[in-house]
Amino acid sequence: MLSLSFRQIEYAVAVMEYGSLSKAALAINISQPALSVAISHIESHFGKTLFIRRKGASVVPTSFGVSFLSDANVLLDQFEKLINTDGENFKQKKPIVMGCFTDLAPLILAPIIVKINEMFPDLNVTTSVDDFENLSTKFKDGLIDFAITYNLGFDAEFESKKIATLKPKALIGKDHHFYGKSKITLKEISKENLVLADQSLSISHMISLFKQNNLDPIIAHKVETLELMRSFVANGLGVGLSYTVPDTDRSYDGKVIETLDVEGVSNGEPIVIATNRHNPPSRKTIDLIETIISIYK
Repeated sequence: MLSLSFRQIEYAVAVMEYGSLSKAALAINISQPALSVAISHIESHFGKTLFIRRKGASVVPTSFGVSFLSDANVLLDQFEKLINTDGENFKQKKPIVMGCFTDLAPLILAPIIVKINEMFPDLNVTTSVDDFENLSTKFKDGLIDFAITYNLGFDAEFESKKIATLKPKALIGKDHHFYGKSKITLKEISKENLVLADQSLSISHMISLFKQNNLDPIIAHKVETLELMRSFVANGLGVGLSYTVPDTDRSYDGKVIETLDVEGVSNGEPIVIATNRHNPPSRKTIDLIETIISIYK
């Protein structure tokens, strides 16, 4: 089967627009024989006639020609927009994928989605909740457009904008001897059985807080999730330490948890919106990120 070129289709549309081969040839600056060959090529491809040609009269598209050239004209218009756009004027088909660190997601993700729905009702946004390492991998694989996370696990390949800063909190059960205090020190915590959420970079970061103060924590339990840590704490298995603290004083099994401020930690941990330098966000994504940042101002 004969193949068609974009240029041949463009020539055929020009003939329809100008009503004759001679006028079209003059307008698009090619010879009339070359134009005629292009039309014949298209007709040979489909085995159908595009135009009714009458000597001394304008060419008239056949019924097939009307249908084909109408679609071809739309195609040419879309192509014109494609090559002249700034890359931001297309109707977005691929969703914007917003990543979020696992422990932060239950606290911040739903309110952010509500705000997005209010501000960008036509925007297609999906979420991807994961740990630091998997978020970084998804970034590099182009599977997420930006992520809301602690500033851990991201190298120079990424840019980040701080939206909030959190300091670690100690979590204790009702029967713990610290219960009723408003704050404790890292030194006091280092002498207690410690319960930490074992999320690779997260647990390493927590341990570093003690090492910076020449303290050796007693890590009694490493658990998989924040909620499991809270359950261990509530049941008297040790003291928890976390930057993420749900706004509730009960564990899943209904036991009381008290949250204490921690002295001896000079700098808090920033929550950031991270983007990949090698995959710059679109204009719509930038607008979305700025909206999220405005929530925390």
